[in-house]
Amino acid sequence: MLLSHHPPCDLDHTVGTAQVRICARCLGIAVGVILAFFWHNRLFDAVSWSLVLPPFLLPFPAAYDFVRHEVLLTPSNNITRIVTGCLLGFGLGLAVANTLYYHSLLGIIQIVWLLAIEFAIAYLMRRTGRADVFIRRYEESVRYVRHE
Repeated sequence: MLLSHHPPCDLDHTVGTAQVRICARCLGIAVGVILAFFWHNRLFDAVSWSLVLPPFLLPFPAAYDFVRHEVLLTPSNNITRIVTGCLLGFGLGLAVANTLYYHSLLGIIQIVWLLAIEFAIAYLMRRTGRADVFIRRYEESVRYVRHE
């Protein structure tokens, strides 16, 4: 569970082999961050707005997909998780690049924005009761694995 952080009941949220599983969305995030660090110089030279808007906009597809799946209980799939994770990761990578290389205050504001989205999703899950279901499902799965 170290790389997947999903209990056995949610292994459909992961990719890999029977021995090594990784969370599909986290895989997309890692790819997006790496791409952002490779491309941030080219983007910055082309259009300065390319480093301002994406960190504010690119998290929304991943947030929408997560909320749609966990709160509204509609199905999602790993391709969607990887793609939306990649978009989120690209925005995160640009925010970190802004913090480190270009405009620290802008980068910090972008990272705070990403954290605000995370807290908003957590609040929504708590208000709808889905957080308790999510945590209970996780705990029951972990207990089941320990007893085997």
